[in-house]
Order: sequence, then C-alpha cells, then structure tokens
Amino acid sequence: MKKSLFLPVFGAVFFIAYILTANFSGLDFFGVLKTVNPLFYGLTILVSVGEIVFFALTWKKLVNVLHVKLGIVKSFLYVMYGSYLDILIPAESISGEISRAYLVSRDDRELEGKSIASVVFHRFINTVITTVLLVVCLVYTIESDAITLLTVALLGVQGLTLVMILLFCFYKTLAIRLSWKAAKVVTWFTKRFGTYDALEAKIEKVGLMFHDSINQYIHSKEAVMIAILYASLSLGCAFGVSYLVFMSIDYRVLPLTVILSTMLINAIKAIPVGIPFEVGLPEITMTTLYAWFGLPLAIVAVSTILTRIVTLWFRFVIGFISYQIVEIKHAVTMRAIARHLPE
Repeated sequence: MKKSLFLPVFGAVFFIAYILTANFSGLDFFGVLKTVNPLFYGLTILVSVGEIVFFALTWKKLVNVLHVKLGIVKSFLYVMYGSYLDILIPAESISGEISRAYLVSRDDRELEGKSIASVVFHRFINTVITTVLLVVCLVYTIESDAITLLTVALLGVQGLTLVMILLFCFYKTLAIRLSWKAAKVVTWFTKRFGTYDALEAKIEKVGLMFHDSINQYIHSKEAVMIAILYASLSLGCAFGVSYLVFMSIDYRVLPLTVILSTMLINAIKAIPVGIPFEVGLPEITMTTLYAWFGLPLAIVAVSTILTRIVTLWFRFVIGFISYQIVEIKHAVTMRAIARHLPE
C-alpha cells in the first residue's frame, strides 16, 4: 500500500509546490472554500460515478458484441481496476487498457484476441469523439493564440493516433508482423514464454481473432452506435463534474470554457507517453488553462483542488477497493479449482 501511494502523494506535493511558486500564494483560498455548497458538490460526486458507469457500459457493449459474457458489475470493477493502475503506473491510459484486456483473458484464455479488440475499439471511439469536439472547440477559440496552438497540436496527435489504430485494425499482416518482432525481442530477453515458434503461433492465433472481432464491429452498426452513445454520455458527465464544481463555489463560468478545458486535459491524458499524467501534471494543466481563460486565480486554484478530489482521490479509493475485490475473488476461484484437481 505504501508503494501504491508513492506516485499520488508525489504528484500532490508537486502540485502544491507549483501553487506556492506560481504566484498563487496569498490568495483567499479559505474564503472561497467557505462558499462551497455541499449539495452541488455531492452532485459532483454522483455525476463522476455516472461518468465511470457510462464508460463501463461502453466497454461492456463492445465486449458483448463479440459474444463474451460481461455483466455491468464486473465491467465496472474491471474499469476501476484499470483506473487504479493508471494512477499508479506511468503509462497513462495504456496500463488501464492492458489490465482490462488481461482480466477478460484471465477469465478465459481463449478470449485474448477479443479482449484486445474491445479495448482498442473502445479507444478508437473515444479518440474519434475527442477529435470531433476539439475541431468544434477550435472554431470558438481561434482568437486565443496559446489555446489555439495547443488545440492544433493535440489534434495532430489525435489524428496520428487514429491512423495508427486504423492501420493496426485493418492491416492484418502488418499488425501480426509487428507483434512477431516484439515477441522475438521479449523471448530473447526472457525465457518465460517458451520457444519463439510456440509464441509465434499463439500471436498469429490471437491476431486472427483480433481482426475477426474488428470485422464483427464493422457489421454491428447498431451496437456500435449504442456504444458511441454511452461514450458520449460518459464525456458529458465529465463536463458536468467540472461545471458542478464551479457551481458549488457559486462561480458562473461559460460552458465552453469547461468543455474546452476538459477536452484538452482528456486529450493530453490519452497520449501514451509514459508520463504519470494522473497526478500533479493534470492539476498544473488545469490551473494554467483556466488562467488562460481569464478566471480569477483563487477560483482557479480552489476549483482545481475540488475537481481532483473527485476525479482522482475518490476514484483512487474506489479503484483500490475494486482491485482488492477482483484479486480476492480470483484467488478464491483458483483455490477452488486447485482442490478439484487430481494429485
């Protein structure tokens, strides 16, 4: 547990240091904090839970399309398990996606290709939605040089991500060959996976299942549209969290400010660059963006802290609980299986 808390605590300390050294000191923090409306802040927590639930429903729908049984409770636990790992491991969003794919395939080793396809297609949907909204927001922020430049840069990254996902999904030979080369390197460094030939055969099997799953998504337009709807509702809840935080401190902010800042932060977080962008850096990014929009510094600092209590620390606790539930249940299942094995 102590090791698990290292990165979150380090990030919190890093953010506090930033506040103290960026001319935020001396502001009326406590004066603003006293204005917090418990009702609106309580609604913020509920809307945050709604964001997670709709995110889990999106992934559940994509998994179910592939004829894999995954209930809402288990999908919620697996999503929060992944969110917990995202906070702890500096490989933003990829660690959570890998953990979700792993958990599904751990339940059934024959589902590895399908589990990978579900998280890849889930990322594809979120990337498309983010890209579209960034383009829309760019039209309304063309007068702000700094924000426009950041938005254009992130659009370039989102576009590159989409191209990479499409190549991986639709060029079967390329994806399998890249996987083979990666497997060869892994096998050379470690002997855990047996011979390269055996691993090569497994990769080809998983790769074929992956591309078959992508084809199923292409021919399941109604189910994919429902998944897109859930993903959009999840993103809407993310906007709601930020907006309700401002309402809880009795500050009226333009919805466009909330939408654009949320989209920019989500777009940065989605870049798998190995930076722990769950703690420390999001707070700095958030305060900087709000300051660019001309919000009062005391409001910026307090709203950022209140937002991160909900979107980081609350989820960290729920994620830790989910992690324990999943692992304890798995351990109990493995013991039960072991008892029935012949000696």
